[in-house]
Amino acid sequence: MTRRLFIDVTRLAIPVQRHTGIARTGRELLDWFNRDYSFEVIPVLQEQFLNDGFDVSISILDPVLSELRDRVHVRSENEIDGEVMLSPSPQSGDVFLSTHLPLPSRSATGDAKRGIIVHDVIHHPSLMRETTKDPVILQILDSIDITNDLVVVPSYTTLIDLMSLPGWESVKACVVPWGSNLVNQASG
Repeated sequence: MTRRLFIDVTRLAIPVQRHTGIARTGRELLDWFNRDYSFEVIPVLQEQFLNDGFDVSISILDPVLSELRDRVHVRSENEIDGEVMLSPSPQSGDVFLSTHLPLPSRSATGDAKRGIIVHDVIHHPSLMRETTKDPVILQILDSIDITNDLVVVPSYTTLIDLMSLPGWESVKACVVPWGSNLVNQASG
């Protein structure tokens, strides 16, 4: 049985975000895994972040994503008897990797092993000015299960920033500096 890699690369389908560092990371991973053959690669686009007129078959996509157009899965949550369904649904042995926050709920990622890349978002000026008890960054990071999900960060500074947040002292993380090959990291 071929393992499936569901990789959330929503940023590659949003024209204004297609040239960001987060999109570049998704593009490179998508390209690399697509040539690896140890996974069946299923690019995932989260409908909630796309415009209302988005249609995979006619939308202009990033060139790497466009090559896999026939495998692209636009994830939308459909309620059926109180459960959120995702088709094709990730199963045990599959991997769900998101290149950006937030990580979809466990009801969407199924029994797959989950990983997420957390970029240097903590230093964003609007986040640093927040004085509320429940800052936006914690609300977004709440999508991650710190004991079971793999968190990939680009620097030890980001790791220290994460570990300084309440409840994040024991995060399961892998530091992969920018410019290195994410896929070949032994700890990942």
